[in-house]
Formats: sequence, C-alpha cells, structure tokens
Amino acid sequence: MPRNKSLSDLIFRISGANGQCSENQRANIIIVHEPDMPAFMGALHPDGSLYEGTVDLFKAQKEHKNMVAVLQKNGVEVVRVRDVLKMDCEEDLRQRLKLEQLAAMHLTYKLDDSEGDKSTLLSEHDWYLMSDQYKEKIISEMSIDQIVDLILTKPTISLRKADLNTALCSTSVSFSPLSNLVFCRDQQITTNRGVVLGQLNSITRAPERVITRFCFNKLGMKIIGEIPEGGALEGGDFFPAGEMCFIGLGLRTNWAAIHYCFNNDLFGSSLVAVVKDCFDWSQERMHLDTFWNIVHDDACAALDTILDSKIRRLVDLFERQVDGTYKLVMHDVEFLKFLGIVGYHIIPLTETDQQRYGLNFLNIGNGHLICPDMESARKIAKDLHGTGKIEVIDYKHVSAMYGSIHCSTQVVSRERSEVNAKPTPKIDYSALPPLWPASRPRRQTTDTIMMCPPTGFFYNHQAASDNTFMIYPHLTQNQVQRLAMKEYSEFHRMLTSDFGINVHMAISDRIDTPDAVFLKNWFSTHATEGGEPTMVLYPMRAQNRRTERVPETINRLKSHYTKVIDLTSHETAESPLFLEGNGVLVLDRQNMVAYVCQSSRASVQLAKEWCQLMGYTFFSLGKTKDSHSKEVHHTDFVMSITTTLAVVCFEAIQDVEIARQLREKLSATHSVLEISLAQMHKFCANLIELDSPRTGKPVLVMSEKAHQNYSPEQLAIFEQHYPQAIGKADIPVIENYGGGGVRCCIAELF
Repeated sequence: MPRNKSLSDLIFRISGANGQCSENQRANIIIVHEPDMPAFMGALHPDGSLYEGTVDLFKAQKEHKNMVAVLQKNGVEVVRVRDVLKMDCEEDLRQRLKLEQLAAMHLTYKLDDSEGDKSTLLSEHDWYLMSDQYKEKIISEMSIDQIVDLILTKPTISLRKADLNTALCSTSVSFSPLSNLVFCRDQQITTNRGVVLGQLNSITRAPERVITRFCFNKLGMKIIGEIPEGGALEGGDFFPAGEMCFIGLGLRTNWAAIHYCFNNDLFGSSLVAVVKDCFDWSQERMHLDTFWNIVHDDACAALDTILDSKIRRLVDLFERQVDGTYKLVMHDVEFLKFLGIVGYHIIPLTETDQQRYGLNFLNIGNGHLICPDMESARKIAKDLHGTGKIEVIDYKHVSAMYGSIHCSTQVVSRERSEVNAKPTPKIDYSALPPLWPASRPRRQTTDTIMMCPPTGFFYNHQAASDNTFMIYPHLTQNQVQRLAMKEYSEFHRMLTSDFGINVHMAISDRIDTPDAVFLKNWFSTHATEGGEPTMVLYPMRAQNRRTERVPETINRLKSHYTKVIDLTSHETAESPLFLEGNGVLVLDRQNMVAYVCQSSRASVQLAKEWCQLMGYTFFSLGKTKDSHSKEVHHTDFVMSITTTLAVVCFEAIQDVEIARQLREKLSATHSVLEISLAQMHKFCANLIELDSPRTGKPVLVMSEKAHQNYSPEQLAIFEQHYPQAIGKADIPVIENYGGGGVRCCIAELF
C-alpha cells in the first residue's frame, strides 16, 4: 500500500470486506508488519524475546519486503501496520491526536527510587515535568515517525532530582519493545463472520493487542468480538475450512476463549474441530500452523510425527444447533483419523521440514502457496492432490524470530466464492464410539472414562503434608512434566488402542494445578436405576486442587449428568469437611457399599451423608497406617474392588475387629486377594476394572510397578479372573512425584 494513499481511499476499498470462509479462497487483504526497531531490540537477547536464534535485521527486512512484493504481484492488497498508524496524520489533526493519545499510553515517566524515596524533594515544577500534561506536550511536538517508534518501543524514563542545571535528570531509559509484532497473525483470528480480537498467552506479547485494535478501528474494520481476560486465543491456532473451521487447543489457546467464541457465534461455521494437544505441549509445536496447514480444499500438509504417535493430537467436533448453540458431537478422535473422516488427503512432512518452517506456508487461494522452504515445497508439489501454483521465497532470517510466512501474515479478507468453499463434510457418527455410556442395569464397571493429561504436573507441595506416597524430584518442573506427558501418552494409547476404552480427555490449562491428572478425586458419576444420570462434586483439602474443577469439564459432564450434587461448600465452611471423591470412597456398586478410610481428606460425617444421599451402605475402615505408621490419605491405596475380586491391605487397618469384619463382608461377594504394606507402597491396591469393547470382556488395569511387585501366586489369581486381560501402564514419574497411581488417573463415567 503506497504511503500517499489516504485513509478514506483504503476504507472505500475494504469496507465490509473483512472475513474469510476458507483458507483456500483467494486472499484479498493481508496485514503485515515489517521487522524494525523493536525487532532490533529483541535481537539483543533472542531467548528473552521469544526468538529462536540470532537475527540479522537487515536481511530479515529484505526478506519481508520481498514477501510483500510477491503478495502484491499476485493481486493481494498488503496493509502495513506502520502505515496504518501513520495514515492521514499529516492531513487530519483528529487522526494525529488519536495517534498521540495511543503514544501517551506507551510512554512512562517514573521517579527513580533506587536511593530511597526522594519525592519530598520535588518542587511543583518538577512534578509537572513528570506529569501527563508534560508528556502530551512532548509528544505533540514529535514527528509522526517518532510517535510511531515510541508506540512500538514503549519507553520508560526513570528520573531523579538534578544536582545542578536542570530540574530533573534521567537515570535510565528502558524499553518494552513489541519485538514479535512482525508475527501479526496471532493477535486475532479472521473467521467467516469477521475479525475476533484474541488474547495473547504471553506477557511479552500481550500489549500487541492494543496496537491491533487501534489499526482495525482506524481501517474501519469491525471487530465482531474480543476475547475477555482469562481466555487465550492466538491466530496461529485457527484455520477456516468452509462450513468447518479448525482451532488448536494447547499452549496458546484455551477452552475459555473457544467457549466464548461458541457462545457469541464468532466462528460463523456449522462445525468447529477443536484440535487438542494432550500429550505434547512443546514450544516447537505451540500453534496448529506449526505442524499442519491447508494445501487445497481436499488436501493438507501435516507433520508426520504428529500423526498416530506419542505426541498425537485428539479432536473434539462441535456442531452448531438451530438455536445457535454448539453441541459436542464427536470427542477425542485421533487427528489422523479425523482428517480422513472429513475428507482430507494428507501430505506428510518430516520434522526436518517442520524445523525449516516448511509447514508454515501461506495459501493465497486455489492452492497457490507461498512457501519458505524448497524441500518441503517440492514434496507438496509432487503430490497430485495439490494443484495450485507454488512459489518459494527465502525467509530464514525472519524465521529466526520464531515464525514464518503464515505467522507473519494476517489475512483479513478472502474472496467469497461458492465454487471453492469446502462444503459441510458428511460424517457417519454411528461408526464412532458413543459420547456417553448407554443406560443399563447397575454394574461395577464401565467402558467410558474421563482422564486429564498432566499438562501442569509437578510435585504438589500443598498435598505433600499428608500424602506419604510422594517423592520430591531432583529434576526441574519442565523435565518432570515432559517425562509425565510421555508416559501418560502411552497409558492413554494402551487404554484406547489395546482395549477400545472410550476416553474423554479433559484439559486443564492452568499451570497451578499440579495434581489435575488425578481428576477422579473431585467428581464421580452414577447411573441410578430409573433416575437421572448423576454427578457429585467433592470438597478438596488442598487449595490448588479445588481449582482443578474447570468450567469446561464440569459443563461437558453436565450435558449428560443432569442431576448434580454439589458438596464443595464444605471446603469453606467454618469447620471445613473434606471428601475426596473416589479416592476416599471405594465403591462396591453392585452391592451398594461404600468403603472409607478415615483421614484428613475423608470426613466420616460427610461420607455417611453421601451414603444416605446415594443409597449406599457405609463401611468404615477406621484409621489406616502405612509402614511408617503414618496415616493413609486415600482408601484406594488400601483396597480396590472389581466385579469379582477385592484387593486389600488388611495390615494397614489398625483395628483388628474392623479388619475381620471387612474380610468377612468382602468374602461373601468377592474373592479376596491380600497384599502387604510393602506392596501397598508399590500401588498394588490402586488398580481398576474396565469393560473392554475390543475384547468384549472386563480388563484389569494396573501400573507396571504394581505388576512387578505381586507374587507369582497373586498374579495367578489375577489371571484366573482376567485371562489375558491385564493392562499395565508404566507411569513411574506420575506415581513417584504425584503420589497417585493408575486408578487415581481414571474417572469412570456411568
């Protein structure tokens, strides 16, 4: 866009034109920002500025100019952020004043207090020199280019009383430059309905949103929605695809933002595919556009190691209803399988291609791709499903700032044509697992469960005081989390692939919930005969465990479990009571008996009230102790019950008479397998029975550690009850540093 074009000329051309239905439609208008002074400042410390490596600013600017020229050559209207900020400011005083007001927000004067509070030494004139009035006066005398540089670098001037000559002297000048503004896709998404202003999930990048809003308002482009605080939404996670759109969920975009878009119909498409990062959470694959992209209406490119692998993505599909609400119609389908279901041919690219940003190309319409990597482009070109023109440009110096062509281009308008808009895919939902368990007579087990990946996993100091099964790690939190995610992925794979268990994956995007993986402690579900599907919410002892109850998970459960019994108010009562779900309530669902160890996390009073509400018989194991004579916090470390078998550490029960009564009661309905205190510490009682759709019979799931610590005689008993139907999950990191086992990670859905 030539700089001498007036604002009114530009608005005339683009008014009402913003919005994109499909990534494969012809791009009309793209917003970009050339690397400039803030990028130079960011290059002074690349890691601290979210850069991948050292940046040669001159070469990066040259590459960016070339990209703009290529776009313009192909008929795309390119709008530069700097030009939008400057537009009409020379000709129209009102426009200049708006820019000055924006600049005033980005310039800070503060008193240097490094030598103590000197404010009493300042005169009235000194205070004027630090005032907003003085700031406005200074800005009013700047050139337009100066004002724009000020806005983009966000300077802070530290001042103190001068000893001689002037009233004040500057002790330091610091900057908070918008070093990542070059990647102008992330501040917003452009949907079929228009522009939605996001929330950047990084303190460093959050101020970019102010600039973006200012530019859209100046261009006359209506912002149809703004993600509120608490939500996180970045443009690299969004792809429009006709009557369906894709939105990534993980490091940079969260459920709060996605549901805000649902509730306000901001996506503007019939179907929304939420691509969930449950097993990876890696900076290298932080956005959807880092490992996947749309080549044509029926073809896409994807990182091969993201497909059917340890770092696979899972997809939830939501469908817009007649009343405008979005309803979950498919859950946790592996991304590779989902792409096949909705009719995409996949062009696989390697990790080497991805590291060269080969997947971060820009589709400017009808499969016409602008690619930053020759090898990746050649692979796409060789595939017969990609029929459009492919242009390869050098972009490696811009990419050193941790992004590439797709990241640095925000398409705000595409040509609306019915010819190349991908129609609503026809999906056979009957071929997929049901969303929720079918209604059936009361049973001990189920084939449908909910799990929560260990995205924020670490040693929970708040829970450690009464959980003696935890070990403090001599690793960083990031190392522990990466190891936990890896073993958890294999655990999930075993349940779904080997046994066909129907697993709902809940995601906690909070970093302050280290125990979120143990979600069965804060809720349970129940299929009452002749009654409503019921969910119970439980009071948790640790403060940071209470925040595991995220709205998205609760609302998803409420869509099926219409009766909710909420006991959480006991957490904040004058005399708090705690009852940590199926961790403290070991249920014999067939015979309606609840077994409870009394502990700091299990109030006998509240457990009895629960039994009365749910129609269960209460059986107290009294106080239980481990091998160090310390209280056992949860009952499911002492015992577990399956359809035909009860595994119990009688040695942990302090009252001999209670132990005798328990053995007698269990023997009337189950075979009883006794374990020792040493075995209890190896999670040998923390196992769970599930129905396997794949084998057509119940399976027993335990940890590898537990399996290794049973005697041959005990394993033979398991084999009698579950012939060739024992699943072993190797989760030592979760067990050791979280103090919870396999059973703790699984919330049964009845």
